[in-house]
Amino acid sequence: MNSSGSFLSDSEIEMSRSSAELELLLNLFQVEKLEGALMRVGGTGDGSYMIAKQDFTDCLLLSGGISDNNDFEFELGNLGVRCIQFDGSIIDPPKKSPNLVFHPKYLGRTTDQVTLGEMIALGERHFGQVFSSQILKLDIEGAEWSLLENEDLRQFDQIVLELHGLSDIFSKSKSRAMMYLVDHLAEYFFLVYVNGNNCCGFINIGGSAIPNVIEVTFVNRNCFVSKGESSELIVPIANIPNLPPLNLWGLRNR
Repeated sequence: MNSSGSFLSDSEIEMSRSSAELELLLNLFQVEKLEGALMRVGGTGDGSYMIAKQDFTDCLLLSGGISDNNDFEFELGNLGVRCIQFDGSIIDPPKKSPNLVFHPKYLGRTTDQVTLGEMIALGERHFGQVFSSQILKLDIEGAEWSLLENEDLRQFDQIVLELHGLSDIFSKSKSRAMMYLVDHLAEYFFLVYVNGNNCCGFINIGGSAIPNVIEVTFVNRNCFVSKGESSELIVPIANIPNLPPLNLWGLRNR
């Protein structure tokens, strides 16, 4: 039985004993303490994200997925960030600003794919400058894995992701892209924030309760300094107000 009192299946037991994928997945819950401050941008619920404070005056934000809420992008725009937004589900962004530009386009689709380099080039052409720093934020409902497969992410100061379908890391058809991204992030970035999105519950993998959707913030090791493994409790955000938050404290420090 697991810590929640549920019986484990044979496949879950096998995963917990021999799966490199499981160990890689659990690394997504080990937070390091940042030498510097974190700030929540875009409110206190769904559509808001944690990022590290930095100089935003010469910064380009690539943002995939905004739907009916671009408070995060709008607030960063007010701080001087230039932002290029992508979302094929809408024809116009909810909030507009001279520092924000919008393209009604899905990201991560197998047809008519756009690379990160092409997105940066679009932003530079629109704003007429080359930026000294870039931030990547994606909430594209599971397409993030295919979009970022084989991409070199070292050009970004910070990466903010909503990661969907974590159990798919055990699917042979999907695990390659997922393992590449997690491994690549671990090599060049360190995790400063993780939150279980309470929208979609969790799954039991090898006796560990893994949220189906998590929000993570990674910062580049060349741009920020880690003070080592964090021992501080991060209060989870309730993305869906009428549901309890998913507290990851016990999992992250198992």
